[in-house]
Order: sequence, then structure tokens, then C-alpha cells
Amino acid sequence: MDTIHGRGTIDLISTDDVRRLGSVAGPCVSVYMPTHQHGAETRQGAVRLRNLVAKAVDDLTRADIPVDEADELLAPLRSLIDDGEFWQHQSSGLVLFAAPGFFTYRRLPLDVVESVTVGTTFRVVPLVPLLSGDGRFFVLALSQNSVRLFDADRFRIGELDLGPVPTSIAEALAHEDPERELQVRAGGGGTALFHGHGAGDEVDKQRVERFIRAVDAGLSERIGDADRPLVLASVAYYLPILKSVSTYPTIMDAVVEGNPDHRTAEELHAAAWPVVEQRFTAESARAAERYREARGTGKAIDDVDQVFEAAVAGRVEALILTDGGPIDQRVDRSVLDTLAHGGRVLAGSENLTERPLAALLRY
Repeated sequence: MDTIHGRGTIDLISTDDVRRLGSVAGPCVSVYMPTHQHGAETRQGAVRLRNLVAKAVDDLTRADIPVDEADELLAPLRSLIDDGEFWQHQSSGLVLFAAPGFFTYRRLPLDVVESVTVGTTFRVVPLVPLLSGDGRFFVLALSQNSVRLFDADRFRIGELDLGPVPTSIAEALAHEDPERELQVRAGGGGTALFHGHGAGDEVDKQRVERFIRAVDAGLSERIGDADRPLVLASVAYYLPILKSVSTYPTIMDAVVEGNPDHRTAEELHAAAWPVVEQRFTAESARAAERYREARGTGKAIDDVDQVFEAAVAGRVEALILTDGGPIDQRVDRSVLDTLAHGGRVLAGSENLTERPLAALLRY
């Protein structure tokens, strides 16, 4: 499970993560609960989860699930109740998903309403703000001496474990210099080499390009096709190199310029958010405007049953969740099926309809 460490411990959630939830067979139990990051209040999590598990047992029993099957399904949740270390590493909210033979949880960077849902599919609507159009983005702080990767939204930033991403040019290119490789393995980071003049400059530029290629290869493995912008914090000439070698689709055109080594996470966040802010605002605004323009053409609908059927058939291009109307499992299923067929799911910034969702159709 990918995590970020900053103001609390947060698990990275991708569109693929949510899409996979749609393939799990029920009965599906979804538990959402607020959590605390510090102090004695962290102990409240165990008590809260114990009560929510008891409610889940009752709900499963009412759904005609035998008690022994319900107990087996909920065993992974129960195992966390007395795990003191687990409760010491939380963020603002927690979601736990359980089904026969399946269990996962995510620590969330947002406040959630306490709830237990038992049904044929998981409750995923509260996760939509974390998927798209929500201000979620990556920051890659890149220098020859240090590589850091951050996951951020408009309010928070936290550092990700690098995994396969090299931590410096010395590590990335250690294989080119056996003596340097020994230094890296012994823990030496080395110093930047980009100080030559004349013919040496070209050699150093080639090393920098190989370094950035190595970073990009690690990123491809680390964050995959996570559908969110990436802001580069580096000296300016690194940006065109990264964009020329990378397959990541949403590297922003503007760079947080300068050596990022001495910038804190909060300073990087303050500089990076303006780079992506207009993109997020524009995405929601465009979807809302397209929905208004398509009204009356048959390609803009807000009837829950019609949207549900269109999502199952793969006809939904963009699903917009609004502030109107009650949420039920048809809405959750519409989110999952829209994602399964490559559609976009957006958290609407305004109430386009009195119903809980609106859809733009492909046909």
C-alpha cells in the first residue's frame, strides 16, 4: 500500500484502486470513520471501529448472511481494533472495505461522516473528491543531489516513499562508475557533476538526461497511470528534458523554479498549487458548461436509473456528482461502471440538478 508521510499518514488512492473495487463480489461492507492524528484522541479509533463492526454484523444478519460467514468476513477489521500502532498512524479519515476473501483500507486526507454500508457493491462516492477535479497532484522535487516525491491536494502535502525512483544522480548512474557505485552502496550520496565548461558541458548534460530518464522510469513504476498532474520543482532546464523522455501524460508546463533541496514540503506546496489550480477549476467548469449545453439533446441526463443503465453500458463520458438528492447504491455502481469504461468522475463544484448526479453521454 502506498503511503505519504506529512501531516498524518495518508494512503495513495488511484483511479485503478477504485476501479478494482467494482470487480469484488458481495456482500460488500464499507466502513467510513473519522480518525485523529495525535494524542489521547487516537485511542477513540479503536472504540469507534468496535462499534461499527458490531453494526456491520447486525446489517449482515438482516441481509440473511449466516453469523459464521459474517464473522469471517469482518475478521480483518476486528484485527485492527487492538492494534495500537495502527491507530498512531492516521490522518483525518479512514475507510475499510471487506467482502468474502477481500479486505483493504485507506487512510484519507479528508473528513468523512461515520457510516457502515452493507450491499452488493462498495460505497465509493465519498472517495470521488480524491480521484479527479479535486486538486490532487504530485510534486517532483528534483536535483542532482536529491529526489523527493510528494502527493498533495489544495490543502495538504505529504512525502511519498520513492520506491524504485533513484534518490540522486549518483545512485541513478552508479553503474557507470564502479568507484561511485561502491560509494553509493556504502551510503555516500556524492555531489553534483554539472560544473564543467566547454566540451565537458555536453558530457554532463548527457549524464543529466540519463539521470532524468532513470527518475522517469522509476516514476512509471511508482505512480503508474495515476490520473493527476505532476508539478516539477527544479532548475528550469530540467523540465523540457523530463517532458521529452517521460510517458507520464500530465506533466505541467510551468516549473517551480530553483534548487528545491532547501525548500520544505510546505514551501513546495505553496509554490506548486498555483501551477495546477486553474487546471482543476477549469475541468469542473468545462464539464458543468458542457452539461448545460447538452440539455435537451439526450446526451445530458440526471435521472438516477437512466444514469445507472448508461454507466453499465459504457455510455457515460463524464459523471458529475452534485450536492442534490440522496445517495444509494445505484450512484456508487454508476461511479464504478463509469470508471470501468474509461469515463471521468468529477465532484461538482455547484448544484447542477436536484438529483445526486448528472451525466454527459458519449452517445
